[in-house]
Amino acid sequence: MESKTISPELEQTQKRIVESASLLFFRKGIRAVTMDDIAHSLKMSKRTLYEIFSDKEELLRACYESWDAKRNNRVRMLLDKTDNVVEIILSEILISTEMMKHISVKFYNEFYRYPSLRDFAVKKSRERHASAVEFLERGVSQGLILSGIDINVFLQVVSAMGEFVAQSSTLCSMEPTTVFRSTFVAYLRGIASEDGRRIIDEFVSRHFTSPKK
Repeated sequence: MESKTISPELEQTQKRIVESASLLFFRKGIRAVTMDDIAHSLKMSKRTLYEIFSDKEELLRACYESWDAKRNNRVRMLLDKTDNVVEIILSEILISTEMMKHISVKFYNEFYRYPSLRDFAVKKSRERHASAVEFLERGVSQGLILSGIDINVFLQVVSAMGEFVAQSSTLCSMEPTTVFRSTFVAYLRGIASEDGRRIIDEFVSRHFTSPKK
């Protein structure tokens, strides 16, 4: 079956809607933002908006796909700079930490309360799983990740931890640097070799502020 093509004009309009909606969702949360709000921010009629996205959940899925694509682009750009698996993972964590500082706690609390969005996010995560396994196996071959680690189990635990953090009002309200350093960075350090831990410690000392005592 042939894929449906859209005009460059419509594609650009979709992109504008997704970018504007993403900013509103991040700043105010999901429930507080209506399709009216999004149309108003774009100086667009609500009718036109509904002709492009049938409802808010469809628009949210498009936003998620856009965020996912941007993340993949970041990883590709990092791969152009270095093939060091640990440095790439830490750089992505650092970027995510900076992004979290500009996102409302409400957004994280509400996202997983939409079953269709949660299922969509899980589906995307599963699609990335094979490439994530291959990526970490490269870290093993580089001598930066311990051999003998069940990478599939590790990724499932990290994924579950990510969902837990996103749905925890307490953790989401904390300083993102502290949360990431105490969870994802700590887990990565746990599967790293001696050389990998050295890289992690040097990276953390350069880019992450020390947690408050």
